[in-house]
Amino acid sequence: MAVENLVASAPCCVCSGLALIAGLAALGEGARQYMLVQKIKNTPTSKVRSAAVGLVELSGKAMPTVQGVSPVTKNPSVYWHVMAQYYHHKHDRHGHDQSEWVTFYSKTSTAKFYVEDDTGKMLIDPAGGEVRVKADFQFEGHLSDKAFFGL
Repeated sequence: MAVENLVASAPCCVCSGLALIAGLAALGEGARQYMLVQKIKNTPTSKVRSAAVGLVELSGKAMPTVQGVSPVTKNPSVYWHVMAQYYHHKHDRHGHDQSEWVTFYSKTSTAKFYVEDDTGKMLIDPAGGEVRVKADFQFEGHLSDKAFFGL
């Protein structure tokens, strides 16, 4: 009888262990993101001439090294990030609704650009960096719409 109870509770222990590991990983990533945000918030804005090596915040005018355009709006752009998602709704095997946004296209510009202020200009290489910008264009529609990325 005791062996049957042990065997029956084994899948529950495995699931609990996996949930604990996932929770610790999420907690660690959240702490990393929080520390990065705090580091950025506490970084003073520098002039180009006096910018330190490493993490630095600059304020100035962005100037392209090569003229680029946004692939969606076709407007001149120094940096762009495009992400397309669809909303996926399904029922799991227990009859519960599950919905999520699924990314099916993501592309980011990698062209270097300058940031110029009244003391000079600095070359910025966004490749491999983590850039956070606010969206200035958003489109919602159906995958059958011809305006959707020109597809």
